[in-house]
Amino acid sequence: MTTEAAIEQDDTRNHVGDLYWLAFLLTGRQDLSIEIASDTVVSADDTSPSFTEWMQGWQRRLVIGRALTAIHDELADSARRTQFARVTSSARGSAAAQRNWSLSPDTT
Repeated sequence: MTTEAAIEQDDTRNHVGDLYWLAFLLTGRQDLSIEIASDTVVSADDTSPSFTEWMQGWQRRLVIGRALTAIHDELADSARRTQFARVTSSARGSAAAQRNWSLSPDTT
């Protein structure tokens, strides 16, 4: 294997790893992240560096879309719980911080 081919293989391996971590950060699920990253990676004809960069950017978008789609129901449940917590705390006169609250300038 030539040095150039080895470098290209390392770059591809790193890109796939980056896609996995992106999916994992969004989903929090290792199994799902592996599936998303591996399904997204497409062997492309690396005819030009700009096409390779464009394809990698597109693959990141696909991973984000698939990860968010996979956890759609969890996101909706979280949004409902957050909204319910806000309504509940407002009704009870919660000690939540005001929007314009800030630390004192003397705080260390």
